Amino acid sequence: MSIVLYWLGGTRVTEFAHAALGTPGLSTIRKYCTTSILTSSIFPKLDELNHNIKLAYEYGMQSGDGMGLICMFDKIKVEEGLDWCPQTNSIIGLCQEHSSPSPYIFSNLDDAQVICEDLQAGHMHLGTEVSWTIMGWARN
Repeated sequence: MSIVLYWLGGTRVTEFAHAALGTPGLSTIRKYCTTSILTSSIFPKLDELNHNIKLAYEYGMQSGDGMGLICMFDKIKVEEGLDWCPQTNSIIGLCQEHSSPSPYIFSNLDDAQVICEDLQAGHMHLGTEVSWTIMGWARN
C-alpha cells in the first residue's frame, strides 16, 4: 500500500501514512521496492495485469514463505489534474468513463492542445477517482 500511496500522492502522503498508520516509510520503500509494475492510463489490459501478477508472484516466491497471492481492488478519490506518464508516454488524469478507450499518447504539443480544447468544450473531463489493485502474499 505504501508504494501505491507514494506513486499516487507523493512523498508527503507516504510520510503521513507512515506516521499515522505505521506503513513502511519512504526510505524503506526505496530500499526494498525492486519490482516495476505497469500502470495504465485507461482500464488495464490483460497483458498489463498478467505482468503485474507475475511480478508479485515472483517477489513472494523469493521469500519462500507465501501461502497464496491476495489481490484487492478499489477506487480512491484523487485531485483532478493531468499528468504525463513517462513509462507509457501517455497523458493520464482523464475520466475513464467518458474518454477514448485507447490511451492518449503524447507525441507533440499539438496532442496536449487537442486535449485542452476537448476539456474546454466539455467533450471530456478530468478524472476524480482512480482504480487500483494491491497484490500481496498471505504468510504462514
